[in-house]
Amino acid sequence: MCEGSFSAFDWNSLGPGAEHSADLDIFIDALLVETGHSQVNLMGHSAGGGVSYAYLQDADRASKVAHYAHIGSFSNDGPAGPDGGIPTLNLWSEGDFVIDDKGDIEGATNVMLVTED
Repeated sequence: MCEGSFSAFDWNSLGPGAEHSADLDIFIDALLVETGHSQVNLMGHSAGGGVSYAYLQDADRASKVAHYAHIGSFSNDGPAGPDGGIPTLNLWSEGDFVIDDKGDIEGATNVMLVTED
């Protein structure tokens, strides 16, 4: 895998009450083996933001993530990871008609877009 490339974790966002952290952990472990890196940069979009925040609550899992980008997802009380320890970029938009609870995340790098959805 090349530096700067992306890999997508695809999951059924309509699955009732499914716990996706274990599957995401397997995916990230495989990427670490494939690339030889010790950490990944994680991005969560929309409902993937909830999956990512849940995944990053565990200290062992969070240790595998260098940076997190929270894109078009709900607001949180602080940056991702145990005690907000993962540098978090929060991209959100006033023009997002799907996410109601959107806005800045205290302690994160916040970028508010005006009209983009």
